[in-house]
Amino acid sequence: MLQSFAQGHQGVLLLTGPAGSGKSTTLAALQYIVGRWPGKGIVTLEDPVEIRIDGVTKVQINPYAGLTFPTALRSLLRQDPEVLMIGEIRDDQTARIVMEAGMTGHLLASTMHSGSPGGAIVRLLEMGIEPYQVTPSIWGIVNQRLVRRLCPDCKQVSRDGIHQPVGCAKCLGTGYKGRVLIAEAIRMDSSLRKAVLERADAERLESILARQRYMGMAQHGKQLVARRITSIDELSRVLGPDMAQIGGI
Repeated sequence: MLQSFAQGHQGVLLLTGPAGSGKSTTLAALQYIVGRWPGKGIVTLEDPVEIRIDGVTKVQINPYAGLTFPTALRSLLRQDPEVLMIGEIRDDQTARIVMEAGMTGHLLASTMHSGSPGGAIVRLLEMGIEPYQVTPSIWGIVNQRLVRRLCPDCKQVSRDGIHQPVGCAKCLGTGYKGRVLIAEAIRMDSSLRKAVLERADAERLESILARQRYMGMAQHGKQLVARRITSIDELSRVLGPDMAQIGGI
């Protein structure tokens, strides 16, 4: 999905999740992917600039000097950049400019604090963005979390055949070493657009997404458990026991 977005020329991709879920890292990885295509200039607005990438123009937001996200974004759009990456949508002004940019021929990616794809759409509507602006602007939404990897040196198989953490010197007794991404990605389709135009709530949007043929985050986590990369307990810790049960665990 990210490869397809990188080859596009218009639309907004939102990366959602709570703080510490790896959104900025995914945004940086996307900059590498887009940068491989010749002729695409990339400009990012960040507060602060976290990862330096060759060939990418990065602008440090400084509210104390009057350089806020809305101010910098309006200035950049006058220069007609091809690809824009916004560190985070924090207020209604930034959200409105981002949606307008998505409708006027710009490829734009940004992060937003939200627990689900449907929740991200509802938050945009609550910010005062009109549904007719959201539906043509949003290209897709990626919702993600980070779970800890089982330590390869000490993980053991339990009676039910699933690997569990043990703890050793190499993982400092935690049973885990490193982290891995679990994610879900959705694209705007006709049924979702219709629901957004009707100002549907998050629950209805999630039910529409559940009927689409896409892999939810719980299902992705279940695959990682089956592949012995993480544990059921870790998945329940990050997603909650109810979400883990949705994944069939």
